[in-house]
Amino acid sequence: MSTTNSSDATSGFLGQPPNNLDDYYIVRGIFRYYGLYNVNASLGYVPAYATPAVFSHDSKQPAIIAGMVIVIAVIVASTATRLALRALKPMLHFGWDDWTVLLASCIAITYPVYQIVMATSGGGGLHTWDVTYNQFEMFWYYGTVSQLTYYVSVGLIKISITLFIRRLIDRSHSRWYALAADVFLATLVIYVLLAIFWSVFSCADQPRASFSLRYTGALDTPPVCGNVFARAWTMSVVHVVQQVILLASPIVILWTVRMDKYKKARLFAIWIAGAVSVLGGLLRQTQSSSEYASDIMWNYTSILVWTSLDLCMGLVTANLPVMDAFLFGSWVSTKTTYGAGGMSSGAAGQDLEYGKASRATTGPPTNRSLVGRDEEGDRNSSTENIIRVEHEVELSYMPADSHDDSSSGSPVRMCSISSRGKSRGRKSGDR
Repeated sequence: MSTTNSSDATSGFLGQPPNNLDDYYIVRGIFRYYGLYNVNASLGYVPAYATPAVFSHDSKQPAIIAGMVIVIAVIVASTATRLALRALKPMLHFGWDDWTVLLASCIAITYPVYQIVMATSGGGGLHTWDVTYNQFEMFWYYGTVSQLTYYVSVGLIKISITLFIRRLIDRSHSRWYALAADVFLATLVIYVLLAIFWSVFSCADQPRASFSLRYTGALDTPPVCGNVFARAWTMSVVHVVQQVILLASPIVILWTVRMDKYKKARLFAIWIAGAVSVLGGLLRQTQSSSEYASDIMWNYTSILVWTSLDLCMGLVTANLPVMDAFLFGSWVSTKTTYGAGGMSSGAAGQDLEYGKASRATTGPPTNRSLVGRDEEGDRNSSTENIIRVEHEVELSYMPADSHDDSSSGSPVRMCSISSRGKSRGRKSGDR
């Protein structure tokens, strides 16, 4: 073996003999990964495809970095807007779905960061013949870590959306719907735990070998590892199936909920954004392994595009129901400022959109029994725009036979009267 122990020696390029001991260990780690335990690593790792006689030295690295910056911006902007609405609107409360999506965003943002490191230090976006063994080691390590963060992130995003739907089911449907949601939620938790343990302990006797080719090649005895391709295929397919189920569930629920048709159309549009996420997950499966392996460092970017789309649109879909109140609340408030027998301020109109009482509303008192039921249902929940609509429509079906403005009001007028009654009926300190 013609290698040197000096770490100062320049790393050899893929397809060439190793230039130092680290190169040798990396080459042997690659062979062990493919189950080739008796191949002479001192000859180097030669890809199965032939390097073209005339080849270019192109680079996708600037495009990768720019794309990942956009991904980071989308993740931060959508999640920050959601949390800001929760914090700045006193009538809104944080719920488990908010904390879950915050955790998902914190983990998801590491994915584009790892991809930037893979491009700048691991040779990602270059042709394979332009990548050294040391760069390939970096590419392998951060690629494995980013795969784990992707599975955990999308799992947490789906958990957050399911928690939101679960609360909607509590308000509108039978216990069988709630039971189905709980079972599905359990499968999502299992998915996240499976992703963590299957990735970390893929090599049961040497967990570190799952992430480092150099470490794998330096071991005296080859580690015992599971089938990485089977793991990736299983996790991806299960993820897509769960996405389809999660996308179909709110469509069925919203179809039966009584609410304003324009609001229902907006909520259906939100789930169309979820369909884009499902599309990204499906298209990740379409690239053939032969096309991917023909020039792995160059061709992996097509998978990167669909993975990033899946991650971004999943988070946007989880955050849009909360942002819907922010985007359309001002428009709705202009229609809710006038109540039966009195007028409410602009702030009161905003409060109605978020389902809480306004102290600025004036007018005659209303039925306290309805108000008490509404307040009890909203006291400890993470109030969402999609849930509030149900109560607006439910109150609008109060008996009103006359079409005169003084005796029958729009759904918004009925909500305005209820808001005042709820405000007066609250005890000090109630939220």
